[in-house]
Amino acid sequence: FFIYYEFIKQVNVKSIFMIDCYDVVCVKPPFAILSENSQKLFIGRDCCYSIANSDYLINKLSLIIKNIFIDSPPGYFDNFMQMPLFNAGIIGGNTENILLFLKKVCDVMSDVDNNLNNNMCVINYVIYTKYMSQYYFGNHKLIDYDPVNDQYGKTQYVYSGYPLNSHFKQYENRKDIYFKHK
Repeated sequence: FFIYYEFIKQVNVKSIFMIDCYDVVCVKPPFAILSENSQKLFIGRDCCYSIANSDYLINKLSLIIKNIFIDSPPGYFDNFMQMPLFNAGIIGGNTENILLFLKKVCDVMSDVDNNLNNNMCVINYVIYTKYMSQYYFGNHKLIDYDPVNDQYGKTQYVYSGYPLNSHFKQYENRKDIYFKHK
Protein backbone atom coordinates (compact mmCIF):
# COMPACT_ATOMS: atom_id res chain seq x y z
CA PHE A 1 0.00 0.00 0.00
CA PHE A 2 2.92 2.31 0.63
CA ILE A 3 4.28 1.54 -2.84
CA TYR A 4 0.83 1.96 -4.42
CA TYR A 5 0.52 5.36 -2.73
CA GLU A 6 3.94 6.62 -3.84
CA PHE A 7 3.52 5.29 -7.39
CA ILE A 8 0.03 6.70 -7.94
CA LYS A 9 1.16 10.13 -6.77
CA GLN A 10 3.68 10.13 -9.62
CA VAL A 11 1.52 8.96 -12.52
CA ASN A 12 -1.04 10.95 -14.44
CA VAL A 13 -4.17 8.81 -14.61
CA LYS A 14 -7.80 9.66 -13.91
CA SER A 15 -8.75 6.33 -12.37
CA ILE A 16 -7.08 3.14 -11.31
CA PHE A 17 -7.70 -0.42 -10.14
CA MET A 18 -5.24 -2.30 -7.97
CA ILE A 19 -5.81 -6.06 -8.01
CA ASP A 20 -4.10 -9.17 -6.68
CA CYS A 21 -1.84 -10.56 -9.35
CA TYR A 22 -2.36 -14.29 -8.68
CA ASP A 23 -6.04 -14.84 -8.03
CA VAL A 24 -7.90 -11.93 -9.68
CA VAL A 25 -8.75 -11.92 -13.38
CA CYS A 26 -10.16 -8.94 -15.25
CA VAL A 27 -13.17 -10.34 -17.13
CA LYS A 28 -14.04 -7.07 -18.85
CA PRO A 29 -12.75 -3.49 -18.60
CA PRO A 30 -14.14 -1.88 -15.42
CA PHE A 31 -13.81 1.76 -16.35
CA ALA A 32 -17.36 2.20 -17.67
CA ILE A 33 -18.81 1.23 -14.29
CA LEU A 34 -16.28 3.46 -12.60
CA SER A 35 -17.20 6.50 -14.70
CA GLU A 36 -20.86 6.03 -13.73
CA ASN A 37 -19.89 5.99 -10.03
CA SER A 38 -16.83 8.23 -10.11
CA GLN A 39 -16.91 9.36 -6.48
CA LYS A 40 -17.08 5.88 -4.98
CA LEU A 41 -14.43 3.53 -3.66
CA PHE A 42 -14.58 0.24 -5.56
CA ILE A 43 -13.67 -2.64 -3.30
CA GLY A 44 -13.93 -6.41 -3.58
CA ARG A 45 -16.47 -8.18 -1.39
CA ASP A 46 -15.29 -11.16 0.61
CA CYS A 47 -17.19 -14.43 1.14
CA CYS A 48 -18.37 -13.72 4.71
CA TYR A 49 -21.42 -11.62 5.39
CA SER A 50 -19.67 -9.60 8.08
CA ILE A 51 -16.33 -9.19 9.79
CA ALA A 52 -17.69 -11.12 12.79
CA ASN A 53 -18.11 -14.16 10.52
CA SER A 54 -14.44 -14.27 9.53
CA ASP A 55 -12.25 -16.27 11.89
CA TYR A 56 -9.25 -15.12 9.87
CA LEU A 57 -10.01 -11.45 10.44
CA ILE A 58 -10.98 -11.92 14.09
CA ASN A 59 -7.60 -13.55 14.76
CA LYS A 60 -5.79 -10.71 12.99
CA LEU A 61 -7.82 -8.05 14.79
CA SER A 62 -7.01 -9.56 18.19
CA LEU A 63 -3.34 -8.73 17.55
CA ILE A 64 -3.88 -5.07 16.68
CA ILE A 65 -7.21 -4.12 18.27
CA LYS A 66 -5.73 -2.07 21.09
CA ASN A 67 -3.97 0.15 18.56
CA ILE A 68 -6.88 0.99 16.26
CA PHE A 69 -9.93 1.25 18.51
CA ILE A 70 -8.47 3.50 21.20
CA ASP A 71 -11.03 6.07 22.39
CA SER A 72 -13.82 4.71 20.19
CA PRO A 73 -17.37 5.67 21.20
CA PRO A 74 -19.61 2.99 22.78
CA GLY A 75 -20.91 0.49 20.21
CA TYR A 76 -18.39 1.58 17.57
CA PHE A 77 -16.37 -1.64 17.63
CA ASP A 78 -19.49 -3.83 17.80
CA ASN A 79 -20.96 -2.10 14.73
CA PHE A 80 -17.61 -2.45 12.93
CA MET A 81 -17.68 -6.20 13.58
CA GLN A 82 -21.10 -6.44 11.88
CA MET A 83 -19.99 -4.42 8.84
CA PRO A 84 -19.76 -6.30 5.52
CA LEU A 85 -16.35 -7.89 5.00
CA PHE A 86 -14.47 -6.31 2.12
CA ASN A 87 -11.46 -7.79 0.36
CA ALA A 88 -8.17 -6.05 -0.42
CA GLY A 89 -7.72 -8.00 -3.67
CA ILE A 90 -9.73 -5.48 -5.73
CA ILE A 91 -9.48 -1.76 -5.01
CA GLY A 92 -10.28 1.00 -7.46
CA GLY A 93 -11.66 4.44 -8.05
CA ASN A 94 -10.74 7.85 -9.30
CA THR A 95 -7.16 8.79 -8.51
CA GLU A 96 -8.06 11.53 -6.03
CA ASN A 97 -10.23 9.17 -3.95
CA ILE A 98 -7.71 6.34 -4.17
CA LEU A 99 -4.92 8.60 -2.93
CA LEU A 100 -7.04 9.70 0.05
CA PHE A 101 -7.92 6.08 0.81
CA LEU A 102 -4.31 4.88 0.48
CA LYS A 103 -3.01 7.74 2.65
CA LYS A 104 -5.34 6.65 5.45
CA VAL A 105 -4.40 2.98 4.95
CA CYS A 106 -0.70 3.87 5.13
CA ASP A 107 -1.23 5.98 8.26
CA VAL A 108 -3.02 3.12 10.02
CA MET A 109 -0.51 0.54 8.78
CA SER A 110 2.29 2.68 10.24
CA ASP A 111 0.55 2.51 13.63
CA VAL A 112 -0.28 -1.20 13.67
CA ASP A 113 2.09 -2.97 11.34
CA ASN A 114 3.82 -5.84 13.06
CA ASN A 115 4.81 -7.77 9.93
CA LEU A 116 1.74 -10.01 10.30
CA ASN A 117 -0.03 -9.07 7.05
CA ASN A 118 -2.67 -6.75 8.48
CA ASN A 119 -3.94 -5.42 5.17
CA MET A 120 -7.45 -6.92 5.46
CA CYS A 121 -7.93 -5.54 8.98
CA VAL A 122 -6.66 -2.13 8.00
CA ILE A 123 -8.62 -1.72 4.77
CA ASN A 124 -11.84 -2.77 6.53
CA TYR A 125 -11.11 -0.39 9.39
CA VAL A 126 -10.46 2.48 6.96
CA ILE A 127 -13.62 1.69 4.98
CA TYR A 128 -15.62 1.69 8.19
CA THR A 129 -14.17 4.90 9.62
CA LYS A 130 -14.07 6.82 6.33
CA TYR A 131 -17.14 5.56 4.47
CA MET A 132 -19.53 3.41 6.51
CA SER A 133 -19.59 4.30 10.22
CA GLN A 134 -22.92 6.13 9.75
CA TYR A 135 -24.66 2.81 8.99
CA TYR A 136 -26.04 0.56 11.70
CA PHE A 137 -25.36 -3.03 10.69
CA GLY A 138 -27.25 -4.80 13.47
CA ASN A 139 -26.37 -8.25 14.69
CA HIS A 140 -26.49 -10.50 11.65
CA LYS A 141 -26.83 -14.22 12.01
CA LEU A 142 -26.01 -14.75 8.34
CA ILE A 143 -22.67 -16.36 7.59
CA ASP A 144 -22.58 -16.00 3.80
CA TYR A 145 -24.07 -13.26 1.70
CA ASP A 146 -25.94 -12.96 -1.57
CA PRO A 147 -23.52 -11.16 -3.92
CA VAL A 148 -26.29 -9.98 -6.24
CA ASN A 149 -28.60 -8.64 -3.52
CA ASP A 150 -26.09 -7.22 -1.04
CA GLN A 151 -27.78 -4.24 0.64
CA TYR A 152 -24.42 -2.67 1.56
CA GLY A 153 -22.70 -3.36 -1.76
CA LYS A 154 -23.70 -0.03 -3.25
CA THR A 155 -23.74 2.84 -0.79
CA GLN A 156 -23.15 6.54 -1.19
CA TYR A 157 -19.38 6.04 -0.97
CA VAL A 158 -18.68 2.34 -1.65
CA TYR A 159 -19.29 0.08 -4.65
CA SER A 160 -18.76 -3.62 -4.06
CA GLY A 161 -20.01 -7.08 -4.93
CA TYR A 162 -21.93 -7.85 -8.11
CA PRO A 163 -21.22 -6.84 -10.89
CA LEU A 164 -17.81 -5.58 -9.73
CA ASN A 165 -16.59 -8.97 -8.57
CA SER A 166 -17.54 -12.61 -8.57
CA HIS A 167 -18.57 -14.42 -5.43
CA PHE A 168 -15.21 -14.71 -3.66
CA LYS A 169 -13.76 -18.24 -3.50
CA GLN A 170 -16.59 -19.71 -5.57
CA TYR A 171 -14.47 -20.01 -8.72
CA GLU A 172 -17.35 -18.78 -10.86
CA ASN A 173 -16.96 -18.69 -14.62
CA ARG A 174 -19.13 -15.65 -15.37
CA LYS A 175 -19.05 -13.06 -18.13
CA ASP A 176 -21.36 -10.50 -16.45
CA ILE A 177 -18.79 -9.33 -13.89
CA TYR A 178 -15.73 -7.11 -14.12
CA PHE A 179 -13.36 -9.11 -11.91
CA LYS A 180 -13.22 -12.78 -11.02
CA HIS A 181 -11.61 -13.31 -7.60
CA LYS A 182 -10.79 -17.00 -7.26
